[in-house]
Amino acid sequence: MRTVLVRLVQVALAVVVAFAGYHLYQDTTSAQTHHRAAMAVMAASISDYSVLGPTGLGRLKLGMSPADAGAAKLVTIDPDWTKTGTAKCLAVSSHGNRAHFARDHGLAAITAASTVRTPEGIGVGASVADVSRAYPKLSLPGTTTAEQQEQLVGYLVASAPGNPAANYVFVFHAGGGGPKPAKVQTVALALAAQDDQCTVAH
Repeated sequence: MRTVLVRLVQVALAVVVAFAGYHLYQDTTSAQTHHRAAMAVMAASISDYSVLGPTGLGRLKLGMSPADAGAAKLVTIDPDWTKTGTAKCLAVSSHGNRAHFARDHGLAAITAASTVRTPEGIGVGASVADVSRAYPKLSLPGTTTAEQQEQLVGYLVASAPGNPAANYVFVFHAGGGGPKPAKVQTVALALAAQDDQCTVAH
């Protein structure tokens, strides 16, 4: 009888330990799952704002209105700013970048942070040769070379692959005539047709 009781106690203890172990495993697995999900969301959020173009940066999209950008908490901006004053362009901060809103065209340009790259891998620090290789169809007047254009005006313009309504603007030196070898100082994505209300190359 004593042996039977001992065995019953041992079985009961084994069941309790197994039950506790199962729930500990479940809790640990659940915590790991939530952690992985949170990290994935964080990574997605970071990656969303690491690539400029061809239609915008993250949830910032060219052409969106100040009201829509404000409602989405992408920028802090007065949605009625176009109804007051005479400014044609208003630039505000967004995730470390600059969002340029044109009076008549919504979000007309985005000036990217220094860590941001285009889908073709061009960002701050790129050379004229790097830009030329990534965008062989640069907007160059006449027979001007990319190097001559950079020295003349200080920036290069390329149509954004996949979005003919937008251009990339690679600024090397404001006004041109900068030191050689020239390196990209600022990268922007801008609407091609915006009446020059928001000029990011100067």
